[in-house]
Parts: sequence; C-alpha cells; structure tokens
Amino acid sequence: MRKESSSTVEDEALATRIKIALREHSETGGLPIDVQAEDGVVTLRGCVDTEEQRQAAEELARRIMPVKHVINQVDVRPVAEQ
Repeated sequence: MRKESSSTVEDEALATRIKIALREHSETGGLPIDVQAEDGVVTLRGCVDTEEQRQAAEELARRIMPVKHVINQVDVRPVAEQ
C-alpha cells in the first residue's frame, strides 16, 4: 500500500477548502467549477454564465492560504436568451 506524501494531502486539503468557499459564496455557489491544487498552484476549470462569476471564483481562490498562484481556465458561456 502506497503512503500519500504530505504534499499530496496538503494539495487535496487546499482544493477542498477552495471548493467549500466557492460553494458558500453568493456568486459562485452551485456553479460547476473544478478545483485542483499542486504545490500551492490552483487550477480552476468549468463553465459559468458571466465574467463576474469567473473573476469571483479566481479572487476567492486567491484568498485561501497557502495559494501561491491561480490558473483560471473557467469558460464564460452566457445562457442564451429565450
């Protein structure tokens, strides 16, 4: 059985903290945003309706310690008007 490194455990804990923060935030709650962390570098992926939601997700992730850098790969695809 392979033992996980402390870095891997820390990365998973960081990603989980960011996911919780995104879920609880009024602008990003319920949005399909995936979070991955590796050595303090966080990558956000998913699709949102507005640029404001995209920026809110990035800013929120930046505030979580010990984030060193955020790579924001979230796409903005507005809901088509009916």
